[in-house]
Amino acid sequence: MSFLMEFNGNVLPIKILDVHGRGPLVQEVTRNVVSGQDGSYFIKRRLPDRSLSVSFMIPNAKSLNELRKKTDDLSRLLYVDHPSKIVFSDESNRYYRGILDGEPDWDELMSYGIGTLPFIREPFKYGDRVNLHAKAEIQNEGTNDASPVFKVMFKEAVDEFIVSHQETGGSVRVIWNFVAGDKLIIDLEKRKIIINGNVRMDAYDWRNQPFKLKAGANNVQINHEGAVDVEVEFTPRWI
Repeated sequence: MSFLMEFNGNVLPIKILDVHGRGPLVQEVTRNVVSGQDGSYFIKRRLPDRSLSVSFMIPNAKSLNELRKKTDDLSRLLYVDHPSKIVFSDESNRYYRGILDGEPDWDELMSYGIGTLPFIREPFKYGDRVNLHAKAEIQNEGTNDASPVFKVMFKEAVDEFIVSHQETGGSVRVIWNFVAGDKLIIDLEKRKIIINGNVRMDAYDWRNQPFKLKAGANNVQINHEGAVDVEVEFTPRWI
């Protein structure tokens, strides 16, 4: 059974036969060994980049010249400057970010080609970006933390805006003389404060404790709740 692969917004002109690198969690553990003592001491763990090997076929070429033209077309689509979005049709509600790394295995057999594309990918896979009205409970369906972006529209004049996260005790405060119609973006992905389209880091309270949305339910509190409309955006991640 074969399926399709999209890379950097383009459906590749190949049939996918198998994919290795979508299995359970891979992590690296650092431990310290003390001379003369049994065992070791745990220090830390990290999630490394992972290999993603894609076995594929280029079918239905009428000649070797046509096969090589299709191979050139594939190479053009794979040639990117940075890790890009990867979607497999058998898992269309998730995507990976990766880039080709190394030389593909490749064989030409009469009128078709067969090989393996060696990608390196980020340790996470991602879901569609979530956009919803901020309320007391925000549900993160991923299995990993997600960095939120809060978009605030002011209906009344206030001199600050604070959003707090109950699970971590983190909070972000923006000090500004807001008036009705002002727009504030608190981007905790890029650590930016944007007011009416302008980056205004001078409005950021540097005593803040920025937070991420944990997997599952997240309870947030907003001050001046009646004076603002708030939306939150984030990209759920799975390990």
